[in-house]
Amino acid sequence: MTRSRYGLRSLELARHRSENHDGPASVSRRLIGRLLDLPNARTVARSADAVVVPGMGVLEAKLGTRPWGVPAWLFSVALACRLTGHRFVLLGVGAEQIRNPVTRWLFHRLVGMASYVSYRDQESAAAMSASGRTPDAVGADIAFAHPAPVVAMSQPGLIVIGVMDYHGEDRVRRGAVHERYVAGLVDVVDGLVARGDSVRLVVGDDVDAAVAERVREELVRRRPAAAAAVEVRVTTRFEELSEQMSQAELVVATRYHNLICALRLGRPVVSLSYGEKNAWLMDRFGLRSHERPIEDLDPDALLSEVTELRHDGAHLAEQIRDRADEMRKEALFLLDHATRTAFSSTPR
Repeated sequence: MTRSRYGLRSLELARHRSENHDGPASVSRRLIGRLLDLPNARTVARSADAVVVPGMGVLEAKLGTRPWGVPAWLFSVALACRLTGHRFVLLGVGAEQIRNPVTRWLFHRLVGMASYVSYRDQESAAAMSASGRTPDAVGADIAFAHPAPVVAMSQPGLIVIGVMDYHGEDRVRRGAVHERYVAGLVDVVDGLVARGDSVRLVVGDDVDAAVAERVREELVRRRPAAAAAVEVRVTTRFEELSEQMSQAELVVATRYHNLICALRLGRPVVSLSYGEKNAWLMDRFGLRSHERPIEDLDPDALLSEVTELRHDGAHLAEQIRDRADEMRKEALFLLDHATRTAFSSTPR
C-alpha cells in the first residue's frame, strides 16, 4: 500500500506474529517468534539512516496490547538500532502508565535507547518519566499538522458518529461489553433519526466497518423508513475522514484520531472515551464536560448532550477552532524540532 499510494518501499516490522496466542502453551511460540524476528529487526534498522516512529499511542497498553506484540517488536528494533549505530526516533508519541511489569520494562528500555524522544502531551511525558529519559520536546499530536483542508461546510442535521470495534479490557466480559456498546449506539442513532436528523457512521480502522454496518442494519430492522437517513462511510485516509466529518453539524467520536479529526475541523464533539488520552485532549479544548467513558454509554444522556451541543454550537465551534490552531502550531513545532535536532548529532 505504501508503494502504490506514496511511492515508498516498506518493510515488515515483524514477520512472526503471535499477538492472538493465549494460554501457557503459547509461551514457547511467543519466545520463538520474537527470536526469529531479531534478524528482521536488524534488517529494518540497517535499511535507512533512522527508524522513526511517528505519532500514535505506541507506548500505551490499551485494547489488548500484550508484551510479546508491539512492545517486543519496538524493543527489538530499538535494540537493533543501538547495536548498529542507527538512530531510533520516537516522534510525538503517546504514552500512559503501564500496569504489566514486562510491558513497562520493555517500554522504559526502548525509550532509554531512543536517540530522540518527543511526546504529544505532558501526560505522556509524565507517564514515561520513570524511564529516566528526559524528552527532547513535548507538543501536540502531529495529526493536528496534517495538510488536509480544515474548511468545513456543515450540513444542519447531519450527525457523524465514529464507530469502533470495542470490547473493553476485561477478557472475560469482552463479549458482553461489545454487545452493550452496539445496542447503545443503535438506540442513539434511533433517537437521532426520530428527531429528523441524518446520521453518518464512520470508522477509524478496517475492523470497525463490520460494527458500523451492523448498527445500521439493526436500526433499519427496527425503523425501516429510516434507511435513507443512515449511511456508513469507510475511509482509509485521514484526509478522507476529514472530508466526511467536515460536513457534520456535530460529531460523536471514539477513536483518538477521529476525535482529533473533529477538533481540527472545529466541530462540536462528544468523546466516548476508552482511555485517559481522550479525556486529556478534551480537557485541553475546554470540553471535558463533553467526555464520557465508552463503557458507561447511556443513550438518553448522550442524546441530551447532543441537544446541549447544538444550543452552544456556534460558540463552541469558535473556541475549538482557536485551540486547534494552537495545537497545529505545537505539532509543527515538534516536526520542526525533530528535523533540526533528531538527525544532527551522533545517535545516543
